[in-house]
Amino acid sequence: MNPLQASGIRHRYGTFELNVDQIELTSGKVTCIMGRTGSGKSTLVRILGCLERPQHGVVQHAGGKHDLVTALQKAIMWQGSVQENVEYGMKVRRIGKRQRRSRAEDALDALDIYELASHDVRTLSGGQTQKVALARAIVLDPEVLLLDEPLAHIDQESARTIATTLKTFTSRTGCATGWVTHEVNEALGVSDYLAVMDDGRMMQSGQTLDVARLLGGHNIIPAKIESCVGGLATAAVNDHRFEVVTDLVAATEVFLLVRPEELTLSQDQQPGSSPRNHFEATVTEVTWHGAVATIHLKNDFSVTAVVTRPALEELGIILGTQLWVNFKATATSVIPRS
Repeated sequence: MNPLQASGIRHRYGTFELNVDQIELTSGKVTCIMGRTGSGKSTLVRILGCLERPQHGVVQHAGGKHDLVTALQKAIMWQGSVQENVEYGMKVRRIGKRQRRSRAEDALDALDIYELASHDVRTLSGGQTQKVALARAIVLDPEVLLLDEPLAHIDQESARTIATTLKTFTSRTGCATGWVTHEVNEALGVSDYLAVMDDGRMMQSGQTLDVARLLGGHNIIPAKIESCVGGLATAAVNDHRFEVVTDLVAATEVFLLVRPEELTLSQDQQPGSSPRNHFEATVTEVTWHGAVATIHLKNDFSVTAVVTRPALEELGIILGTQLWVNFKATATSVIPRS
C-alpha cells in the first residue's frame, strides 16, 4: 500500500464540487497536482492532509496522521524566533532539546536561512516566511509531505534551489510528496508523477512524461547532461549543445520539454540575442489553425513551432525552407529519463 491514497472524494461548497475518483502518493516520489486557480487543488490537499473532512470518500494513510505533514500556502507562524518555530513540531512530539536544535539547524541550512534562526518571525518577508514553513515541515521527517504552492512568494533563483532541496529530500528519505502548483514548468521540472486538475476534476494523471505527451503542446527531445555549474547545464542532443536550467548532474539522461510558442524562427543565426540556443532545421510540414500556422521542422530530431501568417510570409516559409530555430534556456523543462 502506498503511504497515502484516496478514492471517491466528493466535496461540495457553494456551486463548486470537488470530484476526484482516485489519487495516491508514492514513497520517494514527487506527485504534482497542477491546475489553474480555482480548480480545487488546495481543497484536495486539505482533505488529503486531514485538515478538512470530505463529504464523501475515503483517505487512507498507511502510517497514520502523525506521519503526515502539510505546509499550507499561507503559513501560520507561532510567536517567537525562527528557530523556535522550526523546533515547535519536534517539541510537541517530545524530541529531546539537543536533537531538536541539531535537526532545526540542518533544516534551516538546507533552505539557506540559517542566519535567520534568531530573528523574530514577525520581521520576516513573505519569501522568508515561506522558507521557514518548509523547514518546519521537512524537519519532522514525515512519511507523507503535502506542499501547497511551496515556491510562492520566493524569488526565482531561490525557488530553483529550494525545488532541488525538496526533491532531494523526497528521494533521500523515501517520503511521499504531494506538491500543488499552477506553474507548468515548475510541475514538469520537479514531479515524478503529474495529476492535472480542472473544475474540481482530475483530467489526467500518471508519470510526468506520459501526461505531458497526452496533454500535447510540448516538444519532447531526448538529451544527456554533459555538465552543470550553478544550476545552468549543458545538454547534448546528438551533435548539438543546448543550455538549460537544471541542477541534474553530468551523465544524467533527460528529456527536454519546450513549448512550440517558445521557439522563434529566423532566416539567419542570431548570436548575442536573448535566446541562448540555436539550431538549423528544415521545414517538413505546415498546418493552419485559423490565423496561426504550426511549422514542423527536422534536423536529426523533430520539433514544431507556431507563427502567424505575417511571420510566415516574412520568413518565406514553404516546404524545404531552411530556418534557424531559437529558444531560451529558461524556456526548457528538464525531466530525468527513468
